[in-house]
Amino acid sequence: MTRSFFNLRWTPARDHRRSAWSGSKEDGSLAKIIPDLPRIVGLRNRLIHGYDSVDPELVWDVTKNKIPPLRKQLDLALSQPGT
Repeated sequence: MTRSFFNLRWTPARDHRRSAWSGSKEDGSLAKIIPDLPRIVGLRNRLIHGYDSVDPELVWDVTKNKIPPLRKQLDLALSQPGT
């Protein structure tokens, strides 16, 4: 993803559907796989509910620097039996 593509697509989120992780809150299984889950959920909540208070620079930084390692972590966890 390029910065110009990001800028073209950047709009405050307006979709209030329940997130995919909500079903795993009860047993904590997702939190075991993703230790940063509370921070991820916090960012999601800020994006969904913060509207004008969301800093596009922060979102860009997360997109470029935090999501790729998270994806590797998830791929590894999902490739192991029992996950």
